[in-house]
Amino acid sequence: MAALAVTETLNHYLPADAEKFKIKWINDVHHSDRKISGALCTCHNIGNASFLSIGVGVNLNSSPVPGVSVHLHEIARLKEPINVDQFVRLLSSNLMTHFTQADLHGFEGELYEAVNSKLDFLGKKVKIFDETLTKVIITGVFKGINRFGHAKIL
Repeated sequence: MAALAVTETLNHYLPADAEKFKIKWINDVHHSDRKISGALCTCHNIGNASFLSIGVGVNLNSSPVPGVSVHLHEIARLKEPINVDQFVRLLSSNLMTHFTQADLHGFEGELYEAVNSKLDFLGKKVKIFDETLTKVIITGVFKGINRFGHAKIL
């Protein structure tokens, strides 16, 4: 849901490029095959309570690795830098909308379809690596995600 909220927020700045923003399962957003954003989510259990931490990085006004990554200011060709506070407010609103949808209806239906429609590499051969990124654990054709957010690879 975080990556979907990022794509929708980026679409606000570049509506004509909406189809170029794709989610690279599970946590990156690309524009024309170059990374513009990444998200990390972690669950924490403290006593009887559970918490979710979401970290989102978006290249707004600069890119850490030119040529590999891209920033919004560059692709939008804006005269002024992106206002970070405004971007964060819009991103937070989009994220809360999806949390509300998930709370009311689960991940199925409209939310599930929205994420699947933005996925990159659909129908393409992919490799899934272990946590060290040194060993391939699954190879196959990426068919999307299931209702739990897991990759469907055949």
